[in-house]
Amino acid sequence: MAILATGDEIVDADQTPLDHQIRNSNSSSLAVQVARAGGCPRILPVARDNYEATRALMVDGLRSDLLLLSGGVSAGKYDIVERVLADLGAEFFFDRVLIQPGQPLVFGRSQGKFFFGLPGNPGSAMVTFEVFARVAIEILGGEKEPVLPFLWSKLTQDFHQKTGLIRFLPARVSGDGSQVTPIRWQGSGDVIAQARANAFLVTEPDRENWAAGEMIRVLMK
Repeated sequence: MAILATGDEIVDADQTPLDHQIRNSNSSSLAVQVARAGGCPRILPVARDNYEATRALMVDGLRSDLLLLSGGVSAGKYDIVERVLADLGAEFFFDRVLIQPGQPLVFGRSQGKFFFGLPGNPGSAMVTFEVFARVAIEILGGEKEPVLPFLWSKLTQDFHQKTGLIRFLPARVSGDGSQVTPIRWQGSGDVIAQARANAFLVTEPDRENWAAGEMIRVLMK
């Protein structure tokens, strides 16, 4: 599974970023997620915002069984990524999903290989991988009926959310899976909250409030 982060603002994880830069945490975290899903991760160099360089790396990535792009898929920001994929004969199946985090998710096929355009924010990339890309890897690995590892767990505290979207929020599930505690987070770029979580709290789009002691769905990491 080829992993390709995109963007001029990306620097290696061991570098100190400038104000306009960000460390490339997605490639490393996605590599771990790929391995846990049964795939063999292959991290490619970062694709800068340059057509020729991005095309060459995408062509290389499409030699793998699946290409995972990270970043460059938000509305108005992925002109190079979209243009390169289109020039490579890509067929786009969808480019948005009604979840949070992770709405700008692209899925398609090019040169006989499937690809995902995952959002660049770390939390969004983690969630969309677990909900969509993991299943694709399991199917490629021979799994006939892949199932997302949902379970029902009891809330340890009251919980409130806005309606309109299915949300996958960082949470901590007890060792026996019977209880779940939401983890306070600052949005999809909050890597620390994601690191503290071992599951995602899964909300219903038309419900605002849950009381402590109620059962709620969780997706295990």
